[in-house]
Amino acid sequence: FFFLLKEYQKSIEENITLRKGYKKSIKSSLERIREFTKHYTKDSNYSFLITDIDDEYQKNYLDYSTKRGDQPSTIRKRLKTLISMINWCRKKGYTNHSMSLIPFNHDFEKRVLYWSRTEVLQLYKFEKFNFKNPEYQKYTTELITDNLKNGKTITYTNLEVYRDMIVFGCGLGCRFGDLVNLKVDNYEFSDDRTKGFFVFRMEKSRLSKQVKIPINNLTFQLWKKYSKNKKRTHYLFPRTNKGNPISNQKVNKHIKDIGEIVELNRLVSNPKFTLEGKVIENSSTRIPLHKLLTTHIMRRTFIREGVENNIPTHVLMTMSGHTTEKVFRKYFSTTTKELDSEGQKMFTMNLNENKTQTNDVPKGSDLEQDLKKLKDLFEKGLIPESVYIKSISKLV
Repeated sequence: FFFLLKEYQKSIEENITLRKGYKKSIKSSLERIREFTKHYTKDSNYSFLITDIDDEYQKNYLDYSTKRGDQPSTIRKRLKTLISMINWCRKKGYTNHSMSLIPFNHDFEKRVLYWSRTEVLQLYKFEKFNFKNPEYQKYTTELITDNLKNGKTITYTNLEVYRDMIVFGCGLGCRFGDLVNLKVDNYEFSDDRTKGFFVFRMEKSRLSKQVKIPINNLTFQLWKKYSKNKKRTHYLFPRTNKGNPISNQKVNKHIKDIGEIVELNRLVSNPKFTLEGKVIENSSTRIPLHKLLTTHIMRRTFIREGVENNIPTHVLMTMSGHTTEKVFRKYFSTTTKELDSEGQKMFTMNLNENKTQTNDVPKGSDLEQDLKKLKDLFEKGLIPESVYIKSISKLV
């Protein structure tokens, strides 16, 4: 078994069609499987064969991983990797053995963490750790140098760059791997030059799917900041001294500190579950949002913003690069605000009334909503001022 596991891992690493991130995930799962199998066979006096992997092995792995604190979804992912390995061995002619995943609860509904528009603006406007602020050393002493054309350079603080990258990602809805590989040329003007789009191919897409996202005011301002005095072939965001992209691990390490400094302290719950679907004791206690921040909040925030603004699902999925609605819907959940506003439409506060609250809405509310939508589009930079004024004139 251990020999075949090593051979399977080697075949994954040598497969040029697989993404780097996918290979890393498989490697991690195989390491955990190797650790458990050594634990499982420590008292045995015989070689462990791939045909010894059965339901009993899986049940023991479930128990072992649960005691270690692994979540059911993570356990399932690793067992699926094991099944993929067995299938590979069978195709190679090493065995006739086959195995099915034992059923257990793993997909529990959790509240999706995201930033509201107010929180994104709060983050964007915080400038105390910017290099140009004379007091930045109160927050950090680590500096990042970015290369410009003609051999010139510009200096930022690390927290300044990480903050800008995260805000930019919230406006683009991309993964961190796509963000660090964006170049100045990924920004394209429309034919009439009244609008702009960021166009790039997604790293995690099997088909290298291209997405096109309209620019908004935040992303445009940050694009101007980091593209100034650069060539179109230059990377938008700074690289390390060795020319490598800034690592996701490094930003994840600092984003929690940034969130605390900026006081993103909204209380949220992130419960953990047992295999029976019960919430682990004390894991549902609310904690400040900044303690749970990772770069993936960019993608969730982008999708949540789209949902809040009633962007049609098919349009939002096109911008986020999702191909299935099932996966897409895992990026947002119903908010308390939605429950409150929509729930109140069902009954009036006075149950003796014949009309619901929705029937009592003034006739002018449709106009008000249309005006708000236009204003929102204008503030995001999605429509030019001339179109904005002309549209208002027609409505009013």
